[in-house]
Amino acid sequence: MSCESKKRLGIAIGFAFTVLVLLLSGMASAERIDIPADYSTIQSGLNHARPGDIICVHAGTYRERPVIFTSNLTLIGEDAIIEGDGYDVCLYINAKDVKISGFVVQNGERGIWLEDSTFCVISNNTVFNNRGTGSPNTVIHEGHGIGLTSSSNCIIANNTVLYNSAYGIALFQACNNVIRGNRCDLNRDYQINLFTDSCNNTITENTLSGSVYGHGIYIFTRSNNNVITKNVIFNNSNSGINLLSTHNNLISDNIVESNRLRGLWIGSTPSTSNGNIIANNTVTSHLLSGIEVSGDENEIINNTVTGSEDKYGIYIREGVGNRIYHNHLNNRKNAYDGGSNIWDNGYPSGGNYWSDYPNPDIYSGHEQNELGSDGVGDIPYIIDENSSDNFPFIGIYIQPISISNVSVSPAKASRSTQIAVCADVSAISGVANGGVIAVFTRDGSVVEQIRLHDPNKDGRYCHYHYFTEPGIYHVAVIAADRDGREMALEDAATFEILG
Repeated sequence: MSCESKKRLGIAIGFAFTVLVLLLSGMASAERIDIPADYSTIQSGLNHARPGDIICVHAGTYRERPVIFTSNLTLIGEDAIIEGDGYDVCLYINAKDVKISGFVVQNGERGIWLEDSTFCVISNNTVFNNRGTGSPNTVIHEGHGIGLTSSSNCIIANNTVLYNSAYGIALFQACNNVIRGNRCDLNRDYQINLFTDSCNNTITENTLSGSVYGHGIYIFTRSNNNVITKNVIFNNSNSGINLLSTHNNLISDNIVESNRLRGLWIGSTPSTSNGNIIANNTVTSHLLSGIEVSGDENEIINNTVTGSEDKYGIYIREGVGNRIYHNHLNNRKNAYDGGSNIWDNGYPSGGNYWSDYPNPDIYSGHEQNELGSDGVGDIPYIIDENSSDNFPFIGIYIQPISISNVSVSPAKASRSTQIAVCADVSAISGVANGGVIAVFTRDGSVVEQIRLHDPNKDGRYCHYHYFTEPGIYHVAVIAADRDGREMALEDAATFEILG
């Protein structure tokens, strides 16, 4: 073969290779599909979609029940209504990394349902009036607004979930999910429900009200290690939050008000709940008890419990080793202890504030025998013949260290994006030098610890950091004061690094 022929063959091969690369890159690139311009139905668009595609569903009512099995799709509704017509699931997902936003999903047996799905994001939808069959308080498969079955690492955020005939948002054996910023109102049984073996979920910043037959949040058997924080829960027919035979959960910084019977119901006989932390909640105006506990080794710390009308502010029905301190109690009856439990944190940390404590504060010291007041009552507060708060507060307790307003920005970022982590920290004796640390966990393991800095000395501690591994990260903040005391705010925020 001549040199010229070899040259022409090389050019031809190069040209063919270039065409092949362009064709392959075109095949791999994401496309936008418009409904109904490109396809008349949502399902037709889904059937033609490939991973990475964006499907935009324009204004209209779509009388169909789309199913999604293709991963890495984005489905965006623009004034689009998925009309269930009373049958089955309105929108079903069995895939990875699917994003659904902007839809009204209504009038099916179930609204949006995820099964065996991971890393999905369901946000900014209205899920309305999905009506299953069955009688009140009967557990049925239909009638839920948003459901997750055997699904993990998903985010359910900023949805409005109303008037569904069973549950607003329900998890069934679903772990490591984030339920954030949703409004669940007037769903018949429970607003948010974690059924058996739903673990390591975060339920935060939701507004939950108007359950006709049940609780605001219901966490059921072996659904352990969940974080329930910063929710507003009111006007539900039974309890604000109910934990039944579930352990090691964190219930913190919630406002729980005017639920009919109880504010926080932790365990019952015989389904006790153990090792839970109930901290920094405001629990007001309940007919029976503010916080009721059946279980062992729970911690009830720094809650405000007021306005329980019939029974007690804190009612320990049964249990041993529960620790109850730094609470503010102002109720018709403040406490009952049906077990053997601890009602203070020693001296000088102290016990609880009791609205009906009648005794003076003339003395100080561990034995309250040194002249000079110290904010601790001189005589123990007697709960019953077996239980007492040995160091009751005269005034309202102010915790020595405060951690609040933990934020992460952006909440979802690529590996090349810098993450800002901030928290407000204050301490009566001053924050120790270098005493604010953020701890990051992913998949249940600690992956990094960094110090937060306070360059402006305004109590806002921040640090900027890159994270290289994809996944959902949980942030805990630990602060120490100059007296050597330490406080931790577990699972204070979450964020996601995209792969």
